[in-house]
Amino acid sequence: MLPKSKKKLVVVNQSKNVHPKDKANFLSHFLFWWQIPLVIKNWRNQVKEDEYVVVTREHESKKLGDQVEKFWNEEQISGKKASLIRALFKSFGTEFILCGLIYFPFDMASTVLQPLYLGQLLNYFIVNETPVTKEQAYFYGFMIVVSILIRVLSFQYFIMVTFSIGLKVRTACSSLIYRKLLSLKKATIQKATLGHVINLLSNDVDKFDRAFCYIHTIWSGTLKVIIASYFLYIWFGYQGLAGTGILTIFLLLQFYIFKITASARMNVALKTDHRIRIMNDIVAGIRAVKMYTWESSFANLINAARKSELKYIAQSNNIQNTSFTLVSYVHKLCVYVFILAVVLSGSSLTPHKVFLSINIYDLLRQTLQYTSAGISQMSEIKTSFLRIQEFLFLDAHQETKETIRLESELKVPQRVLLKNVDAKWDLSLTSTALSDVNFELNEGEIVSVIGTAGSGKSTLLQVILKELSVVSGTLYTEGSISYASQEPWIFPATIRQNIIFSEVPNETKYRKVIKACALERDISLFTYGDNTLVGERGVMLSGGQKARVNLARAIYKDADIYLLDDPLSAVDKSVANYIFTKCFLEYLQGKSVVLVTHQIQFLRNMDKIYILEEGKVASCGKYDELEILMGQSVQKYERRRLDVDEEKFLETGHLEFEIKEDSGNSNINRYKTYCLATGHWIFMVIQILLFVSNQIFINGSDVFLSFWVNLRQEGTTSSTISKYLTDINCLYIYTVIVFFLIFLFQLSTWTFVIFGKRASANLHDSFFRRILNGSMKFFDCHSSGRILNRFSRDMGIIDELIPRNMYYMLKQGITVLGVCVVVVGVNYWIIIPTIILKLLFYLHLLAFHSALNHFKRMSSTRRSPIFTHVSASIQGLTTIKALKAEQQSLSKFDEYQNFYNSVEYIQRALYFAYAYWVDFTCCLYSTVVIFYQLILVQDPLVGNVGLSITQSLLLLGCAQYALKLYGELDSQMTSVERVVEYPDLTPEENKGDFVPQPSWPSQGCIKLDSVSMQYSVDKPYVLKRVNLDIKSGEKVGIIGRTGSGKSSLISIIFRLYEFEGTVIVDNVDIKSVPLNVLRSRISVIPQDPVFFLGTLRKNLDPFDEFDDQQLWSCLEDVNLKLLVANLPLGLESPVLEGGANFSVGQRQMLCLVRAMLKNSKIVVLDEATANVDLESDSFIQTTIRRRFKNSTVLTIAHRLDSVMDSDKIVVMDAGVVVEFGTREELLQNPHGYFYKYVNNP
Repeated sequence: MLPKSKKKLVVVNQSKNVHPKDKANFLSHFLFWWQIPLVIKNWRNQVKEDEYVVVTREHESKKLGDQVEKFWNEEQISGKKASLIRALFKSFGTEFILCGLIYFPFDMASTVLQPLYLGQLLNYFIVNETPVTKEQAYFYGFMIVVSILIRVLSFQYFIMVTFSIGLKVRTACSSLIYRKLLSLKKATIQKATLGHVINLLSNDVDKFDRAFCYIHTIWSGTLKVIIASYFLYIWFGYQGLAGTGILTIFLLLQFYIFKITASARMNVALKTDHRIRIMNDIVAGIRAVKMYTWESSFANLINAARKSELKYIAQSNNIQNTSFTLVSYVHKLCVYVFILAVVLSGSSLTPHKVFLSINIYDLLRQTLQYTSAGISQMSEIKTSFLRIQEFLFLDAHQETKETIRLESELKVPQRVLLKNVDAKWDLSLTSTALSDVNFELNEGEIVSVIGTAGSGKSTLLQVILKELSVVSGTLYTEGSISYASQEPWIFPATIRQNIIFSEVPNETKYRKVIKACALERDISLFTYGDNTLVGERGVMLSGGQKARVNLARAIYKDADIYLLDDPLSAVDKSVANYIFTKCFLEYLQGKSVVLVTHQIQFLRNMDKIYILEEGKVASCGKYDELEILMGQSVQKYERRRLDVDEEKFLETGHLEFEIKEDSGNSNINRYKTYCLATGHWIFMVIQILLFVSNQIFINGSDVFLSFWVNLRQEGTTSSTISKYLTDINCLYIYTVIVFFLIFLFQLSTWTFVIFGKRASANLHDSFFRRILNGSMKFFDCHSSGRILNRFSRDMGIIDELIPRNMYYMLKQGITVLGVCVVVVGVNYWIIIPTIILKLLFYLHLLAFHSALNHFKRMSSTRRSPIFTHVSASIQGLTTIKALKAEQQSLSKFDEYQNFYNSVEYIQRALYFAYAYWVDFTCCLYSTVVIFYQLILVQDPLVGNVGLSITQSLLLLGCAQYALKLYGELDSQMTSVERVVEYPDLTPEENKGDFVPQPSWPSQGCIKLDSVSMQYSVDKPYVLKRVNLDIKSGEKVGIIGRTGSGKSSLISIIFRLYEFEGTVIVDNVDIKSVPLNVLRSRISVIPQDPVFFLGTLRKNLDPFDEFDDQQLWSCLEDVNLKLLVANLPLGLESPVLEGGANFSVGQRQMLCLVRAMLKNSKIVVLDEATANVDLESDSFIQTTIRRRFKNSTVLTIAHRLDSVMDSDKIVVMDAGVVVEFGTREELLQNPHGYFYKYVNNP
């Protein structure tokens, strides 16, 4: 779940706000008038984002999601294999088919009428031909203009309507994916991973709105070729079919390309999934990555993943560019084959044959261009549909065997019953997570579940929540359930929103809850109270605050059963006592409560206690019955539990508002940046020269045909030239021109794919390096959704769309330039309307370009909240389902989709309006060229007339496509801006150039001299002139209120943030040491264990520095050898996302293994035992004392036994060291802080 948007979405009265499209009538929509006011408002800088928050009625996410979900559910129960395509067809198929059937007659009329009347018009200029009157010539010219208008009026409207259908499909599929996500079990979503889901919602669904614009052209293009072939046969006989043979071969080739493109797209999608998964691990665990100095290890992983991904992207781009290239010269090849047939058959080469063939094959080329795009897009969306469908099938055949109702055994109305339950995380594995478990919870009982790390406590709660598959036995639950997870789930919103969540706000109830959870003082100390934004994953809260907010959310829900997974582990004894009394015993009195805890001093108050060992119930009973087993542990705990005041303030400060996402920096030269990313500007120069050379041969072929026709017209040239330039010799020359034309086409395609691949690789690598080396302040202020959006959607655009659109745009742009040169070359007076045409093009560009970019930037920034919301939903999926908050989460997702769609539709509508008005301008230009030949030119050569008219007709479609591509490309270049420029992405300060000896630090002496630190210049100091002198080998415990500066002190040692003063380690100022050297010489065991996708071995030893024997030895020292040995692949066993296939306690001990392997002289423990039981805590402390007996150990204490045997203790308060000395010295001062912690519980 996410906070409401900071873009004033929450303050807009949406009931009074209507989307501009919904205000337009049909005529305004058909003629693209409703977009003009938007362009004018943007020109006047009057466009405000809060005006565009309401989506069009037809694109509402909830409505579309409900519609497709209904048909998808029908597919699943139909008895045959469910098909997403069939479900979508039932939803949108009729509308889509009707659109194509209505458009086709207009398209066909334009294709047939234009060459028909062009032939009649050319007869007017041919000497000794059937006489055509001037009036008839005017009529033929007028009908050519009418055929152009038919295409102008129908084509862009058709494209816009089909885009709208594609946007509906994308919105519906996105909603369906999220709905499925909310229904997945925890074990399943761990396998699917966040990266995969993000890729589905970014790159996969993004293809739908583009693809639907062209799908109809697959069948309509084929049908048009057949109908055009008939007319060619009528006009020219069998010779006319020669060129259509080439078109037939081309169409068959396109379907083959469709097949290999689908395969290439699947490979690209899989590789992109893998890269995004790794990036998600890096961004989510960036603090651990920096402290462990794993940057190079992850850089190698990303580089390998990126190299593999680019290989398939280049292959896919090469295929699609080759397909476009074939379309670009297939009409020239058709004309060549037709002329070859005419010449070799001995027929005369008339202007009628030449220019009608040029015109009709060019019209078919434009059709086949869209057909080719349709086939290419079809292959891509087929892959996307299959990937989405595969995701929708998750959990489809893994129904839990549960709910055998035994009414005779049910004594009370609300309870939980497990009888002989065996449960598995993965049904494919032989091992069980729980074995033969019997458990009972009666109404009004408070039951405790205890056990060592990995014994199955959390797993038991997951079974009750039905997140695990029960393979045998009986599971019965009755009544509503609320749940507090062991790892607090905090989503980026305010404290109040995190607590109330999906429930109805009730101020009285809310006040009681925050009081019962000991949150009153915390909230009072925040500047903005409970409206303080907590940041992603609660980054602005301490561990104790996160735990209590997480608990408050669970008890705010009025439920029958409360499942509380170790909610007191991150708070101290006094706060734990308070919460247990005020919350569990008083507030939840009469409720059924299952409390997983390591704090066994509360067990006396339990109605029943379950002790778990290795997934089995070892003992069950009341406290008196089990007291003998637990007596020693209780005494030990009561003697050594640390009492630290949990009433505190934020250590890291807080933000009133999340930093607004940058939408791209228009101050940089995007095109220069992209081109230079290839390595050198010379590559772009070579590419343009290839395009220009290619265009010279394209125009040269048409000019030569005009010359050839004029050569055969009486009185046009001398007999000497006619003697040498026979039809056969002209055919040879024409053959050479066509050969070089094709060769240069293919060469430019091949080189541009290399060009795009180099640019993509370098831009990604540069961005990744800057992210990896970014300061922690940057990550504190930017959500992972924002960052992943740039690595998924923006990099996807740079990888595929920008190279493709730049290639198409340059080809089309140079074609437009070549056409104008030829038309002006035939008659220089045409230069005047040509200049006017160029000026109008410029005005169109000027008017629409700014508006397009503005709405594109708005669209880009509105995508990030969707990804952040999905990320937060995956992290808290179990909580969302347990609290029955799926509908609220879905509503928020739909809200973000609508927020995005509202501007996405406007952006695309502006593109189509832009193309429409450019096409209309080209229609006017063609009208001028046609009637100029009729009115002003005296006795023109028919070849020149035919060349001028056919070239001017080329502009139709070509010019708008080039300018639209430029507009689209320019908007997509925003992605280059967003990747190249992240304004506040400042690198970590790393000015140190002194590399100490490999043995440094050999002693482990640490001295802090007047150290002060603030997280940003506008925030208060969290450390204030701290002075400490820690001797070699000392074990130092650090205690104090949360917010007193303990964690900040650790941040200083690792230089995660900049600070004032000096820190000396073994006589070396750490500021003078490079960061990677400093951090690699210090070991850390963090409070929140971080694990990444990959093998267990790679998680423990990412650089392969240690052999298996060393790893097994360390695993044995932490009692995990047997666990790992029993895994199917041992050390090579895969680690799921976030290390989810290990318990929190097991992950903590695996982090200890990392530190043991490193064997550093300085070891830092940041509340490392907060989430483990007392026995495991004692075991970890014993292991640390034994393995690090010669090391300097700094321990941020959570339990008193963690520091009581320390050589010295540091007590901090408000960023100041208030006490420092041995335990004995500090206990002698009855007024001291430490004395009060120990003696005043």
